Amino acid sequence: IFPNAIKEGWGASKLLSQLRLAADWEYIARNYTPYEIDLAILIYELGGNGALYALNHSIFALPSRNTIQPYRRQRRIIPSVDKLRITDVSANITAMYGDHSNSEPNSTTPSRCGHSLSLDELAMEREISVMEDTDKMAGFCLEHLKSSGLQSVKIGPDIAGIQAAVDAVREGRVHIAHEACVAAISRLAGTKYGAKPIYIGPTCKKSSWQETMRTIQILVEAWKRSPDGERKNGPLFSVSTDGCPRRRRALFMLCMHDEIRPGNPIYEYVKNLPGLNLRVGANNLTADSDYKHEFKRIRGDLCSNAGMVIKNVCVNRELLSLWLERLPDHDWSETSIHALLDPADGQNVSKAIKLLLCIAELGKLDLANYDPSEGAELEALSLLGEMFHALLEPFINVRLSLSEQIESLVRFSHLLCALYMQNGTSFMSNQLYSDLQTMVKNAILTVPKVRLINGRLKVYICLLGDDVLEALFGRCRMIGGHSPNCNVCQLRDRLASAMNLDSIFESHPELERKPERLKLMRMRDLDHIRPSSFAGELSADSCDLQMCWSRAVSNADKILLKYGVKMPLSFAKLFQQPNTDLMRPFGGKYPAISSEVDRSMASPRGPIPALPASALDSAGNPRQFSLNIDFDSMLAEEASAQEMPPHTMFAKIDDAGHLTHKKSVVRELFDMTHDNHSSHDRLHRIRGYTIGGKSWNREGLEQASLATHFSLGNIFSTVICYNQTHLGIAIGKCTGIKNGPPNSKSPSLPLV
Repeated sequence: IFPNAIKEGWGASKLLSQLRLAADWEYIARNYTPYEIDLAILIYELGGNGALYALNHSIFALPSRNTIQPYRRQRRIIPSVDKLRITDVSANITAMYGDHSNSEPNSTTPSRCGHSLSLDELAMEREISVMEDTDKMAGFCLEHLKSSGLQSVKIGPDIAGIQAAVDAVREGRVHIAHEACVAAISRLAGTKYGAKPIYIGPTCKKSSWQETMRTIQILVEAWKRSPDGERKNGPLFSVSTDGCPRRRRALFMLCMHDEIRPGNPIYEYVKNLPGLNLRVGANNLTADSDYKHEFKRIRGDLCSNAGMVIKNVCVNRELLSLWLERLPDHDWSETSIHALLDPADGQNVSKAIKLLLCIAELGKLDLANYDPSEGAELEALSLLGEMFHALLEPFINVRLSLSEQIESLVRFSHLLCALYMQNGTSFMSNQLYSDLQTMVKNAILTVPKVRLINGRLKVYICLLGDDVLEALFGRCRMIGGHSPNCNVCQLRDRLASAMNLDSIFESHPELERKPERLKLMRMRDLDHIRPSSFAGELSADSCDLQMCWSRAVSNADKILLKYGVKMPLSFAKLFQQPNTDLMRPFGGKYPAISSEVDRSMASPRGPIPALPASALDSAGNPRQFSLNIDFDSMLAEEASAQEMPPHTMFAKIDDAGHLTHKKSVVRELFDMTHDNHSSHDRLHRIRGYTIGGKSWNREGLEQASLATHFSLGNIFSTVICYNQTHLGIAIGKCTGIKNGPPNSKSPSLPLV
């Protein structure tokens, strides 16, 4: 009792009162360890008060809810339910990074370091909720809310505002959002690197790249201006994305506007790196692409019918299934070859990495044991394996130093460039190539950026990308339990709870179960790769970029020579040409803004369509596009906004003055009980009908035979023109079919 009295600052009367209660067994004094406090908070956030109550009254006697309240942070996150305000983002930054963010036990003030801004979408329930603190309706898509004609999303004293919103939804002027765009900032350091959300915005995912760019600009400016942002914690190094075409274009315009020239503090570090694209945004801001998403997209290409064409060999699912069986002493008990090459499982990072590693192992097979046709296939697979090995090593080999990691990434980027120049989009889509080169460029430029802050700081390549945001989403769903999806208000509360989990898992990582699909590797001695897992020298001062670059280019040349890949020009001569570098090897226009469909983002349900030509025409040159936003006027306008008047949670529903709770009115008027968009049947959700019966546009599947259908692997003859003057007959083998009935690999002969 007396230690608690000293700790809580009890007076004499309080102490005597507690002593009397203890004598009557009505108060039992306990001294809990920090671990028990953390465990109780963890159980409360995941299981709720019922689970904590049961464990408090069990033999474990964990702390009660009242005991953990002083240790449990309640971060107030402000969602943007009507429009994005820089003041709301600044308030969220203060909530996440303010002085009170270190109130947890055993917390220390983190040192200044670089930060990364990540953006992604999270699925939500299609419903409108009421925010009690602001009297606003939440859940309308921000893309169309401004043009919907709604004066405000505030409810007011009656239900007129609710009825106007209902009419806008029914007339299609605004949508009820099915996803939330979440932006978070994370530290690029070995501790406290969890993503902290600073923006929540409901979305229907129909925004333009210009609107996306404006959103990113406001988020970056809010971090720069906030007293708890850049001045206190450090600058933003990069903005990462997962391959979204609109964010890719927005980041291209935002992060390619300036060029690193003499006078730029990082120019001296990168001036002698031929081929490195030196275009950046304001304050050397660079775009980044998440490496785990790129691994999955590469696997998607390999598992498709089109595959990757290397040295006139199409490396696709059929070819890989034949060669993976020939790997000696390989255990396929955990994952079969069929499962490893299943295109439907496109979100499994572990399978993607295992497939790339298996391809790298094919290079160990003896070429002399195979005939010339098989030898050509093995040579192409071995070259591909060399490239994949250089890509994976920096992320899965925890013994590498920073110099070895950078050298491996540079070697990969040059091999990728050579194969892309030789085979074009038949090897890899323009967008995937650009995203991979963007990822490497950001990793290289991170080194001098860290050196400008403190050269003794470590550079963690594994923290680049938006994987920390994916981890935050996983915790939000874990908090939801049997109801993983949520509305805007629930998402706000879950993100606040996820921040409490983040501080606990930072101190006790063994308590967190990592999702199997997000793991880099599945090893007995290393369950999850985190910054503390890397044992090599990672300080920024230890890495000589020029030396790493020259060694990597030399090794890449040797690999290309070994496998007989001839480039029109050497890398040195190629990058001496104007407007030519690794991100635009053909010079001129960047492949990142290609109008072609990105086949690496395709799924069994169909590819993601390309952006319209109008968007491409307006995004051709970042130097010709204005990025100016008058933030001072924006702040003045937000500051002059009228203060929220006092309100109640009850609204008048008729002239007689009868009152009804606003949540009940919203639930009744926005009747979503028959909304097919919430159906678990995707066909019903997208097309409006179920799988039962025969739809008017659903073709019956025909039985394929050699006499009536054309299949993969069939030999065929065709007339060709060569030398532009002669006709001839060519014999070919079918390696891919692009057109035909849905879900069919064998179109009928008349269709062919």
